[in-house]
Amino acid sequence: MTESTGILILLILGAASILGVAAGAIWHLLPHRAQKKKGVQKSRIARAVKNWALPRGYQVLDDVKLVVAGRPGWADHLVIGHFGVLLVYELPVPGEYYGAPDDAQWRVKAREKWYTVENPLPHASRCVGRVRTLLHDAGIRGEVYRVAVADTSKISTYLEGLKTPEAITFDQLRDYLNRSRFEEDLGVDVDRVAALVQAAIQPEA
Repeated sequence: MTESTGILILLILGAASILGVAAGAIWHLLPHRAQKKKGVQKSRIARAVKNWALPRGYQVLDDVKLVVAGRPGWADHLVIGHFGVLLVYELPVPGEYYGAPDDAQWRVKAREKWYTVENPLPHASRCVGRVRTLLHDAGIRGEVYRVAVADTSKISTYLEGLKTPEAITFDQLRDYLNRSRFEEDLGVDVDRVAALVQAAIQPEA
């Protein structure tokens, strides 16, 4: 092998290595990959809800945006059971939450810094109304509940400042889901309600 041939081979191998690294970087930056990583359906709150619901024969729909009678509503997770429907909203910022149930925004203290997050409970109330309308119009008797769950994956989360049983920590989620209200059988047809909700979901723009 001549010296020039050896140099050429080294150049080719170097270029291939650079292209490989660049391709890997681009793949990690692709939008679809980012969405999968940070999507609510991949969170531990979502996993906990599904691990509780599916063995009971309940259905869980993620990232629900629906329109009922011309009015919109949304939920991070919508659980359909024989009791009715539970709307779950995620509070992904770990920290100490302060505010009132009807405040437009809540304050969060995390790592000695203060942030504001949108209060999901007003949205939840509207979506509760949409789902109740959906059930009523179909002649289905069932309850509709709402809850906001704060993730505690990094630092302790305290919600005492909110003073509402509809805002809980991840550590409280298991006890919340095991309440008797969610074991009550009101005769709700899970598949039928799931089909009604699917039909009301707003198509992606």
